Amino acid sequence: MLTIFRLTMREVMNKKIFLIAAILSVVFLVLFGLMLDLTVKSIQSTPPFSMAKAMVYPQLFTMGLYFACFLVNLFAIFLSVGAISSEIENGIMQAIVPKPVRRSGILLGKYLGYCFTLTVFGLLLFSAIFLLTKAICGYAPDNLIAGAGMFILQPLILLTLTMWGSAWLSTMANGITIIMLYVLATAGGMAETVGGFINNKALINTGIITSLLVPTDAAYRKMVSVMMESGSNPLSALSVTPFGTGTPPSGLMVGYMFVHIGLFLLLLVWVFRRRDL
Repeated sequence: MLTIFRLTMREVMNKKIFLIAAILSVVFLVLFGLMLDLTVKSIQSTPPFSMAKAMVYPQLFTMGLYFACFLVNLFAIFLSVGAISSEIENGIMQAIVPKPVRRSGILLGKYLGYCFTLTVFGLLLFSAIFLLTKAICGYAPDNLIAGAGMFILQPLILLTLTMWGSAWLSTMANGITIIMLYVLATAGGMAETVGGFINNKALINTGIITSLLVPTDAAYRKMVSVMMESGSNPLSALSVTPFGTGTPPSGLMVGYMFVHIGLFLLLLVWVFRRRDL
């Protein structure tokens, strides 16, 4: 398993998607920093300064995290979309499996390699957004460690789901399916937020169902809620925006996220063991 882990790390470093994700992240951070700087200069000339700062800075921070989530989540999908299917199609997997390595060891080695990559990538991106906001705006949210944990949980959910799909779908079909599920989860989360604001049970239930299928949006809203839980924080007044929290997911939903990862990891091993190579 450790050998597969090392080979997976080497493979990730050589993939073009890794270089593309790194370049896009740098571009995003430059644009985000520029936006922060221009916003701060504009707010400083807008009375009352303290009220405008208290209202806008939390939204700027969550907006940065919102788009950063898209970056790291799409990176997770494209990184692992062909983790198994493409190697079967290219004949690589047939050369590895006959060797004295269990199929579960192959899967777990690849999975841990991708997990490590996404965790490091996500933490660097999260830290960069925090440091930019702190340096330019002087704003720092609460509970950064818990927030970073929920930020990392999102790509890990998609990684497990994508690798499971890669075990029984073609690379193209898997990519389309997972992206559609991710978009559906994001739309469902927005529907639940709006439904909570206007007290519409149908919209709330729609969001709950999509969160059970793919709980990435629930992880995002939990991330924002744990960092903005201070009662004096004005973000609660702006919770209906796409970057707000709406109704924060419960601790039970957080537990379900880990169950979701564990379930699809078991399904991944089960499907791959029975797949004819």
